[in-house]
Amino acid sequence: MNDRRMAGPLLMAALAVALVAMTAGPRSDATVESDRIGCPATRIVSLSPAYTEIVFALGAGEQLLADTDYCDYPAVARDKPHVGGFYNPDIERIVALEPDAVLADRAFHQPVIARLRAAGIRVWDFDTGSLSDIAGTIDAIGRLTGREPAAAALLAGVDTARRPAAANRPRVFVQLQSQPLITAGRQSYIDDLISAAGGANVAGEKQRPYTVCDIEDLYRWQPDIYIIAGKPSSSDRAFVDRPAARDIRAVASGRVYWIDDDLIGRPGPRVYEALAEMRQIIGQTGGNSER
Repeated sequence: MNDRRMAGPLLMAALAVALVAMTAGPRSDATVESDRIGCPATRIVSLSPAYTEIVFALGAGEQLLADTDYCDYPAVARDKPHVGGFYNPDIERIVALEPDAVLADRAFHQPVIARLRAAGIRVWDFDTGSLSDIAGTIDAIGRLTGREPAAAALLAGVDTARRPAAANRPRVFVQLQSQPLITAGRQSYIDDLISAAGGANVAGEKQRPYTVCDIEDLYRWQPDIYIIAGKPSSSDRAFVDRPAARDIRAVASGRVYWIDDDLIGRPGPRVYEALAEMRQIIGQTGGNSER
């Protein structure tokens, strides 16, 4: 498996077990902080593949000084100097670069944020726990980079409104990792995606971003649709290919689908592509069913 795939939901899933018992640290107002710089930031370090994608989507790639080992989209992001991994960036290297802005994730990067701020580095930390948060992050990075019109244009055509509630909403399970089996709970933007696409998250009863589950949960939930976040492979299919899973409603009816992990697993501009694919799947007008 290519290690860069960890920048999608496999990275998210690798950290999900910790998030099960973890709450975000002290909240800061990224919007207010981004207004303090007084002019567009021109020496930006991004600690998240999603934020790197936002910077490039806004046409501010030249203002990005460095990113992480997992920042691989667009392709030119791979050519930027790297400051380490998503979870363990090199603090000393970041400080030595003398950035005027570091983009960090509020849930995952609290220790990193504290050390950078103690060193006098300005950090803009973002919460991406919902589709609204993602839109707010795009807007804030637009102002930070002086690309407000581009941010407005990016968000203008996006329809993230929840579909009207209906008694027959398909029950949807999204697999983020198969071993152990991990899915999204109520406090994840993926729960928002499912709702906006017209479905109901079977794991929505879990009041956390991500949760570990098992075969018993799947039989209790009986999803109508089973979505695998990944790229078609036997390892990602390991759970649904188990004989013990064959009577789960979605598996028995052949409603197993794929959505590319880079789309659904990064809370940035391409998450809206994941939403469009999920709407197709739930609406039965297309999708990537393999059965």
